[in-house]
Amino acid sequence: MCRYAAYKSEIFDSFPTNVCGRTYNEIEDSCVNSWNRYKQLTWRAYRRIDQLAQTDDAKHLQLDLKLVGVRHFDQLNRIFHYLVFSYEPADITDDGIQSAAGALYGGIDGYDNLQKAVREWVRKHVLNTFSVGIAWLTQMYIYLLDMFREKVKNYLLAPGRYNHLAKHTIFLNGIDLEYHKIVRPWIRKAVRAIRDTCDSMSEYAHHDITARLKKIVFSIPTSIEHKLFDQPLNNIFIQTEDDKKLNKYTPATISDLFKSIPAQKILGHIYGSESYLTQNRNPQTLNHHVSGRNIIMELYRAKCGFIIYSALSQFNSNVVIRIQTYSSMKTLHTSVDHLSLHSKLDRMPLDQISHMANVDRNATLLELEDLENELGRIVVTQKLVNNAINAMSSSQLMSSMNERSQQQDHESARESGRRHVEYLREKRNYAKTAAQNEQPGYRRLSASNDNTNSLDMDENALMTETDETRARFLLLRLLQRHDEEDLGLGLESKDSLKQDELDPSSLAHAYIDNEALDYNAATTKAAAALATIHPNP
Repeated sequence: MCRYAAYKSEIFDSFPTNVCGRTYNEIEDSCVNSWNRYKQLTWRAYRRIDQLAQTDDAKHLQLDLKLVGVRHFDQLNRIFHYLVFSYEPADITDDGIQSAAGALYGGIDGYDNLQKAVREWVRKHVLNTFSVGIAWLTQMYIYLLDMFREKVKNYLLAPGRYNHLAKHTIFLNGIDLEYHKIVRPWIRKAVRAIRDTCDSMSEYAHHDITARLKKIVFSIPTSIEHKLFDQPLNNIFIQTEDDKKLNKYTPATISDLFKSIPAQKILGHIYGSESYLTQNRNPQTLNHHVSGRNIIMELYRAKCGFIIYSALSQFNSNVVIRIQTYSSMKTLHTSVDHLSLHSKLDRMPLDQISHMANVDRNATLLELEDLENELGRIVVTQKLVNNAINAMSSSQLMSSMNERSQQQDHESARESGRRHVEYLREKRNYAKTAAQNEQPGYRRLSASNDNTNSLDMDENALMTETDETRARFLLLRLLQRHDEEDLGLGLESKDSLKQDELDPSSLAHAYIDNEALDYNAATTKAAAALATIHPNP
């Protein structure tokens, strides 16, 4: 897994890009149409692959590249970044601004609380953009991780490697479940961090955010050397100290232009930019000026930049880096409640291990007893043959042996065979007892905790199911349940995942007929009303 994810040179021949590489179009098509864990999401900022391909400013996404390994995550991050910033929220109306401003909010004065309006609209835009957007990005990350598992699994089970394990259904399902239980906490940790960032960035209006960004941008050229800044500017000249002595001027460069900007002081980063929604209105119409709406969009765009940076850094640090060091992640399952597959196999009784290996232990024991008895009869035959050879070698005729001597030889041979069978069984029982007594405390721990804490009902059934069809259904049901939880982890409420649909449940209450009170028919009007607000992209 580490070599495939990092695409190291050792696997170039096994996974050539021209054969095993996949474009984003193939990734998206497989996820939507072939992946049995796919959940349809309606995201207002989403664009189909054909729409992206027709956009000139999306050419830098390089959608036709055939990639292998974690480079898929990097391309997905750039696509998510483009989708967010290319999305244009709906225009803000005066109805919305004045309603959001409220009246006497906080009980301080009777002026319009336009700062509150800014906060409400910025928060609305942020949550509308990222609630379903983060769920979409999360699902794509889950799919790519599952694709990695499938590619590596097919490689290992191919002829010439571990093809003899292809029919070991329980063991393979255990490996799939183990992989899922390792990578799932990575996804959840990233989503929780992104959710907290969205909440904090939309909780109040960060009015100085754009001023801070501008000051940071202006400080970059003075601290980072780059040949790009040495390019001369047309019709702009400077005079250095040396030039003054010679009374001449030198063409100015981009670096010189930035250096002429005064150095920033620490207090300048503390004071805000005063980019509030203006209190002044058009005296004729009492409408808010366009500049007020621009301030809302300015703050919204700046917050989008912070949230995207946080989202991508969280997924990179928790998923992209870790999947490339997958073999060192064993410490994630050291607790009793989350035992690794290796620990579970070590704690399993022999009967369960035999069941996992598709071995009928009882039938094997019966066959082993038959073989032991057969060996006993062979020992008897060997004993009698040796006696006959000894008699002939001593020039004694077999007919001259009395009946009693022959009977004694037979009894001695049978006794030798019986003792040999007992020896084989004692040796087998001794090995069985030694295996059962090995690390008794460790195994007793598994008996009291494995089934009560570590595995739920689906996992218990999965680890005992030998039918391949039934096992696939159990594993799929378990993974789909976890995916449902993970996609909703970053949402503000359970209705947020459906907020961009034509018939969102959160709007159904507005179309209830107070006389008929037919609550079931309320959403039909909602769908017709929203069709003109959020048309399909």
